[in-house]
Amino acid sequence: GLFEVLGEDGSGSGEIKRLKTIGPGGSFGELALLYHTPRSATVVCKERALLWLINRALFKRILMQVSAEQLQRYQDYLDKVPMLNSLLRADKEELAQGLLEMTFTEGENVLEEGEPGTSFYIMYDGTVQITKGGLELRRVTAEEGRSTQWFGEKALLEAEKRTATVRVISEVAKVLCIDRETFETILGPLKDLIAAKGHRTSQSQQRRGSCSEPVAHVHSEHAHHEPIKLKDLQKVADMGFGQYSKVELWEHKDKAKGKTYALKRVSRRHIVQEGRQEYILAEKEVLMSMESPFIVTLFETYASRKSLSFLMECLLGGDLQTVYSNKGFYGSQRHARYYTAGAVLALNTLHEHRAIYRDLKPENMMLSDKGHMKLTDFGLAKFVVGKTYTTCGTPDYFAPEMVHAGEGHNQAVDWWALGILIFEFMTGYTPFADMSPIQIYSKVTKGIDVVKFPAECSGPCARLVCALLRPNPSERLPMRKGGVKKLKEHEWYGDINWEEMEDLTTRPPYKPVVKDNKDLHHFSGGAAGLPQQVLDQFVNVRDGDDGDWDKGFATQ
Repeated sequence: GLFEVLGEDGSGSGEIKRLKTIGPGGSFGELALLYHTPRSATVVCKERALLWLINRALFKRILMQVSAEQLQRYQDYLDKVPMLNSLLRADKEELAQGLLEMTFTEGENVLEEGEPGTSFYIMYDGTVQITKGGLELRRVTAEEGRSTQWFGEKALLEAEKRTATVRVISEVAKVLCIDRETFETILGPLKDLIAAKGHRTSQSQQRRGSCSEPVAHVHSEHAHHEPIKLKDLQKVADMGFGQYSKVELWEHKDKAKGKTYALKRVSRRHIVQEGRQEYILAEKEVLMSMESPFIVTLFETYASRKSLSFLMECLLGGDLQTVYSNKGFYGSQRHARYYTAGAVLALNTLHEHRAIYRDLKPENMMLSDKGHMKLTDFGLAKFVVGKTYTTCGTPDYFAPEMVHAGEGHNQAVDWWALGILIFEFMTGYTPFADMSPIQIYSKVTKGIDVVKFPAECSGPCARLVCALLRPNPSERLPMRKGGVKKLKEHEWYGDINWEEMEDLTTRPPYKPVVKDNKDLHHFSGGAAGLPQQVLDQFVNVRDGDDGDWDKGFATQ
């Protein structure tokens, strides 16, 4: 058969033209296999044709079979650990999803004698030397697909100091790791499981409800303020908009309080039509659970038949995408270090509480009137123990495991995005940039080693970018032994005083001009009014039409 592809040619004229023809052996629509996105062109059949069709759900189900095989291998590894014999098969299936892949290189210590024990390791490839008091006790080897070794299992029971050092003596050692906190989040305390002879205690039954629940909640600013009712506020102006959402500036009707807020409204109709209920609930749960000077504060949430809304602190300094473009900060190491260091601290807070962000980019990094950076827009954030499998985010920032959706992904995707961000701040473009998302994915698959680094991103900066953009998630710098501490100690961050960063005593490299708490000159979203297509999304959804999925969403 023969098909014509019709669409805009990129000239900006808006004219629809024939872009190309597709004959036997050709294909189209492949982007839809990865994630939900509007079609960029129209394909018209010009003669009788026979097509093979595959939808996204079936494609991902096929890919998931590969992931299922990997999880089965992990369960087989767990079967060989005597201390875990009390676990049911179903327990091990859940535990396998919480295992984190790590890679150690020759000379690195997996465990160190005398350090507090918090994690258990299964080595499935490599050789290590076990020493105590400087004397070698033995050497053990694991070979992928044939034999495994494990150590540190007592850390799952209690926080005892390590009694020996385990050092890698092969070129690399590949291990699976799980810490006690994650273990107890999934199954409950191991002591209870052992004592019950394989029967779950009531405590572990309670905890197993959902692996996506937060491990711990911290008290953020929203817990320390007086309740803020929407009826006590009034709208000042529009700040900006998305395809199905809008952000508005609101203030107290009582002028004496003098505080302004950003109110993000998301169309209820869109949430229901696109099946985004899980995302909107996760966004609220994550934001309400975090406290960090580098994460936007959420005060209240509201619900109506038209929209679900988030009342947040107002950041009037603009987003970094706009700031960098207007001020020409690309290539400035001082600015890049400061803003990405803030991102490191924000991501670390999220990861410590088992959340992933999945949308790190300059547009989502906002400045306060003092110049401090905060992450915003948590629409893709969620709590995860183990891996999650939804492809989402911005193509330029996709990690390889996000492209290969069946592999699943974890917190390591955020560290990949940090590497992309550093490169972009230093050069003005992303390393795998292309007009076509499919070409971006192809370049991501080829890897950072084939990317040419300009002079602005060389030396220590290039080495850090490469250490973050490793194709294997377990090899990315913060995912290795030492974690985020290694990232903070990297030579490129040598000028950063991390304590002063956390205390907000480091002087920002740029302070935006903000006249008062209603000054919106850094925002252009409301200047010409909201587009009609945005306004059309905010219509009433009748009671009962969409169930009670948002029960408990509103705090006021």
